[in-house]
Amino acid sequence: MTPTYTLNQRGFSLVELMVVIAVIALLSAVALPIFGDYLTRARASELQSAAASAKLAMAEWAMLNSTAKEWPATNSEIGANAFGFTSDHVKSVAYKRSSKKEIAAIVVTGEDTVEGVVMYLEGLLASGRITWQCTAESSHRQWLPSTCKKDPAGGLVTKQTGDGSTSP
Repeated sequence: MTPTYTLNQRGFSLVELMVVIAVIALLSAVALPIFGDYLTRARASELQSAAASAKLAMAEWAMLNSTAKEWPATNSEIGANAFGFTSDHVKSVAYKRSSKKEIAAIVVTGEDTVEGVVMYLEGLLASGRITWQCTAESSHRQWLPSTCKKDPAGGLVTKQTGDGSTSP
């Protein structure tokens, strides 16, 4: 009687391992850009949070000055401390009054981590009441929360110029 040898399979073949690696590479090639966009949008949502104290200060000013028909020229009357917020994702929070003096904006500039987004939270003052509109430049609107994705056609306050400054 001749001995029979049984071949026991131990592990995976090279082809099986290559297929698994190809599937993982394909999934990560699709998922990583989507995850990067998600992170940028999450960081950009901090811009709205950064504007909250300035928005509150402007609302308080409007309440205390209910007969006012126009915003003050500078933020010193509103509360300069409300406009000093910065963080890892927020470069600056500034106040800007339009040439139409009943319109002013909180201009929040993002750091490079949020693609340098500039968000305008514009307030229209009428009889002590404020109507808010959130806008951004069209190239940056995709990163902002849905409440800020409105088209700023005839934008209330500012348009960003090519050199990074803003103009009324």
